[in-house]
Amino acid sequence: MSKSLKKIVEESREKNQPEVDMCDRGISNMLDVSGLFNIVILILKINEL
Repeated sequence: MSKSLKKIVEESREKNQPEVDMCDRGISNMLDVSGLFNIVILILKINEL
């Protein structure tokens, strides 16, 4: 997991934020995002030309 993504996950956990914006983070595998335990809504966006 990239350092910036890890920082976002840790900050959201510390602040008890229920939503995390991971748009344009280059995530190719959800297993790369450790620390996420509950995913209620997952919005996937494909690249637009």
